[in-house]
Amino acid sequence: MKLIYGDLFQEPTGVIAHGVNCQGAMGSGVAKIVRNNFPEVYDQYRRYWRTANNEGRTLLGECQIVEINDQLAIANCFTQDYFGQSGGPYATLDAIRESLTIAAEWATLEGMTLKMPKIGAGLGGLQWDDVAMVVSEVEYNSKIEDIHVYYI
Repeated sequence: MKLIYGDLFQEPTGVIAHGVNCQGAMGSGVAKIVRNNFPEVYDQYRRYWRTANNEGRTLLGECQIVEINDQLAIANCFTQDYFGQSGGPYATLDAIRESLTIAAEWATLEGMTLKMPKIGAGLGGLQWDDVAMVVSEVEYNSKIEDIHVYYI
């Protein structure tokens, strides 16, 4: 795992994984940045959410990959059921593990770098040290070359 000080969206290539809730909202944090910069990702997220909602299934732990072009994909990692700004925690380590594993395996198959913010440790309310252990575990088990974690 490489920690990189900088803007995750400065060089939009690879697979950008970020945490989303299971409520159909991308209204704050990195999810809002994704929604604003890649409206098609939000549209597909809403369709995916509606389908799951109509089927009565939970999305927690799933990962929706949205291909933007040959060099960029966005991984909507369903890391938390609900959202809020009270400090949470809203995200769960198990959901991060499951969804990041899917994103890492997809990135490996496509020969792309997996990039992400400190997923779950912002508005998700988890401690980064705990999440970092999960990210390291995913990196090791998925055999991905590196996971790049961006922070500002």
